[in-house]
Amino acid sequence: GGAAADAEGEEGGALREPSTAARLKLFELLFAQRDASPSKQVLKACFDAEYNEARKDKARKSALDKAKRSELLDSLKNAAGPSQFALLARWLSAMEGGSKPAELLALRKYAAATGPGSFFWRAGEAAWRAAPESARRDAALCALTSANRATLQGRPVRYPHQQLLIDLVDAQLSQLVGGSEALPLQLVLSTPTGSGKTFTALMLSLQLLAQAHPSSCLVYSVPTKQVLKAVGVQCEAHKIVYWTAAADASGAQFQVRRPYSIRTQKGKDGASGSGGLREQLEMQAKIGMTRQDRGRGRPAVLIADLWATAELLRVCSRPGAFGRASAFHPSNLVLYLDEPNMGVHLNTRVAAAVGQIMRYAPATTVLASATLGSWGGLPKWWYGDGKAAVRSTISLPPYELPVAQLALLDRAADTLAPVSLLRLLKDWPELADAASGRGGLRFSLLLRHLTPAHAAELTGASRSAEEADETAQGEEEETATGGRLAAEWLGLPDSLRSAREAVEEALCALTSERYAALRGKWDEPARKLTVTDLQTKTKKAGGLAGGPSPTG
Repeated sequence: GGAAADAEGEEGGALREPSTAARLKLFELLFAQRDASPSKQVLKACFDAEYNEARKDKARKSALDKAKRSELLDSLKNAAGPSQFALLARWLSAMEGGSKPAELLALRKYAAATGPGSFFWRAGEAAWRAAPESARRDAALCALTSANRATLQGRPVRYPHQQLLIDLVDAQLSQLVGGSEALPLQLVLSTPTGSGKTFTALMLSLQLLAQAHPSSCLVYSVPTKQVLKAVGVQCEAHKIVYWTAAADASGAQFQVRRPYSIRTQKGKDGASGSGGLREQLEMQAKIGMTRQDRGRGRPAVLIADLWATAELLRVCSRPGAFGRASAFHPSNLVLYLDEPNMGVHLNTRVAAAVGQIMRYAPATTVLASATLGSWGGLPKWWYGDGKAAVRSTISLPPYELPVAQLALLDRAADTLAPVSLLRLLKDWPELADAASGRGGLRFSLLLRHLTPAHAAELTGASRSAEEADETAQGEEEETATGGRLAAEWLGLPDSLRSAREAVEEALCALTSERYAALRGKWDEPARKLTVTDLQTKTKKAGGLAGGPSPTG
């Protein structure tokens, strides 16, 4: 909600009821297209007297029929002002596409923003009634997906945790540039798998560092070489100037590479053998400058494995190791440590590397993990040298995450079997324990593993208004359905969070009989695996060659 409000603020403020002058111009626009649905229904609901009067006034009717749409829009802009006009133009677009699910959702958001009885509420409800039954059902399904995260302007916004992270890092770097004695900032980004931690790092580089702090360098520390390659692919896709740094086979020397995508002299090698990390970084910077690489010998992102990260920070801790203008000066580094707790309890070398990273952590550090937890629950060695620092945890409730359907991969048979949420639970008592907060299961995390169709069936969102009324008449049937959503105006959620909360409520209300019936109904047969299922082009005898994702 905060991110959406900020985005609306960029356009000059929140939505307001149209002024008298703006209402008049809206009437003229709708009257000019009165033969199209749902304009006629909206005119009758919101402008009944004006509509009847204009139909009788032949001169005015003729003038509005002949008026150009561009002229009417200009008049609306003059009457409403630029900021409100942007919102009204989006509303008009949604009104004209009122038979589309996403546009019906947009009209519901406008109605929710101004409340029952408002102009947008009455107009939206009239458009809803004019829409085909199939469109209403599709809108109810759409409300359970990430499409329901759109703002009133219809454009995407950052998740709240992404915005907060960017704001905190921006404030920290601004203090460091200003020369103030700012305490180190150490953030735990504790968000569920699939919440976009990798993309958050790239967003940090593209939308903050590159624009407001160009002297900074994002050190993206990865737990495995597979993740290093995957992050490199993402950097390529976003045209980010990046280098990679990793320990060689000996573990004592390092290789720094300038990828092909940033080199202007394509025939030249991007690496210079192995050696000390400082020596390698300085050599690649000199070569990149001489050969006029993109970035001129200065990476925006350095993707480094754990060992290279630990060594870089150790070297940087020495006074004068890198000049103030260098991308690798400690005050210019922003460390993004991806899954820092992966393997620390199983491998002493990994634990030692992470310990060294935290001991020499730069003034701006982000620990991104789905399982690390908050600072209060971490052992003391995570606090590095123990000196004072600003330590905060940014978390994200999973209500707004994209739907993630689960499937069971049989590599021997090369089949893929969809797995419903209810198959993740051993039995109904485990569901009851999760719903009551017992058993240690984070119940809300399960919500995103319901497909929209399953969520709609669970909550009743696929029911029409008539079906909802019939269901409500029988208390026994209402209990069996267990939902408060329906394909009706008041049952259409205006945000993804409210939709997921309704799903959570319906899950908690499942009886053992209903649980058993849905568990069997939602089972789907396994199907033969295709190569594109796992985004790889290589198959080997005995199973698929590629893994599901770089992190498993």
